[in-house]
Amino acid sequence: MEGERYLNEGAEEFLKSLREGTLPINQDENAFFEILKKDSEEYLDGKIDRLEDPEYLERDPSEEFLKNYYKKTKKKNIDVAILSVDIVGSTKLSKVLSQEKYAKIISLFLREISYIIYNYNGYPLKYIGDEVIAYFPGPDIPGMHDNALFCAYSIKKYVLRFLNPLLKEKNLPEINFRLSLNSGVAMITVVGHPYSMQHFDLIGEPINLTKKIQGKSEINSIVVGQTAKSIAHKFWSTKTQEIICEDLDNLKIYKLNIKV
Repeated sequence: MEGERYLNEGAEEFLKSLREGTLPINQDENAFFEILKKDSEEYLDGKIDRLEDPEYLERDPSEEFLKNYYKKTKKKNIDVAILSVDIVGSTKLSKVLSQEKYAKIISLFLREISYIIYNYNGYPLKYIGDEVIAYFPGPDIPGMHDNALFCAYSIKKYVLRFLNPLLKEKNLPEINFRLSLNSGVAMITVVGHPYSMQHFDLIGEPINLTKKIQGKSEINSIVVGQTAKSIAHKFWSTKTQEIICEDLDNLKIYKLNIKV
């Protein structure tokens, strides 16, 4: 990987440290964002329509991963980094746009964010309205944090450098977001009922805290918890700034100041 093609100044050591399980699926950043840009353009132009796609396949890699993890290890607990990203002001968007345009923007956002998560070895866990909650289970404790942080950087870059200019070009409102990242031990469970709907899920403190600190994030920024700052590669620590919050029960959180 060429350091100058990913991230910004000071990233060379981090990029050289990447190994199996932390290397992006597509290691050429320019090529990856060109794929995203083209896909976004075709989606907005109506050239991609999953409702009319005869080759549509229902896929849930998260379900497969969690099921196989439990089957192999017999462990209900799993170390994960959790990432949550949602749109700021989606209610306002729904009022100023037609239902069709609103649905297209939200669907596009969820589509491309999910692809970015995949590129950094993560799994979308659930979609809640305009929000994606994802997890990164490996390849080890430091590696899962690096994957999640690298993914967060790419999401920010995609929205600000590619998606928003494209929306503006199409005379559509730009998107603002909040992104939070935390980690810890979550529990694998099955939610729902077999007569209705059921699937493998994760519950526990990491997910709850990730949602809690998200409210402390500024618009179009990334906030991370103490563990992520401490365990991930030191490159990320050099980009953090502590956020002082008196209502988080002494939980330290940090803004990730990284240029895109």
